[in-house]
Amino acid sequence: MYAASPYWRFEAERPARKSVVRLRKAAIAVGMTILIAFALARTAVGEGPTGLVSYRVQPGDTLWSIAAARYPDSDVRQKVGDIERDNGLSSPMIVPGEVLRLPAG
Repeated sequence: MYAASPYWRFEAERPARKSVVRLRKAAIAVGMTILIAFALARTAVGEGPTGLVSYRVQPGDTLWSIAAARYPDSDVRQKVGDIERDNGLSSPMIVPGEVLRLPAG
């Protein structure tokens, strides 16, 4: 009497297959790995997104000698001030092995 009509069947949506889900997760993981590798490679080269270049202080280096060697055509006093500002230095004291961020240009 109240039997369901064969033309009106309810079919639930099937969940995604496990293999499709795994493939999707693998694709996302590969994409994220590529992005992270690209970002690390860019950082390793030394030039970051802000136009700064990394420089490791060598024994005998001073801010003045670094600025004079790196920017021969610029005012050395201005470049020393830029280096101090970019690195948050309160004095011109630097130690060997310290990594400084230098303006690219």
